Amino acid sequence: MAVTKQVVDLMLSFVTKITVVKVALSFGTQNKKRDSVIAKALKEQTFATPEALAELVQKVHSAIQRELPVVIAKMKLYLQNLSTRTILFKPIKSRVGQSRSSAGINRGPK
Repeated sequence: MAVTKQVVDLMLSFVTKITVVKVALSFGTQNKKRDSVIAKALKEQTFATPEALAELVQKVHSAIQRELPVVIAKMKLYLQNLSTRTILFKPIKSRVGQSRSSAGINRGPK
């Protein structure tokens, strides 16, 4: 779980910010209170600018490239059987994939 947290923490933070903005907009629409900084439209939020999103994608991609090979190397030291490594590595791959799809990130930067 620690490896997953290291790799996807940035994406989960981004998804949390989106959720806060969506809730604030929903609340603001119901109560006509749209003067809050949080109640600005998502595209007006500083964390959601194209530059900020590109930076987020780059950081996540770098974290994946940096952390996962280390984990795989350690697994190879202790687990000689490829099928065992594959079974143990599957939850990490699954959590990273789920976080990427939650954040709307389909692939790394080119």
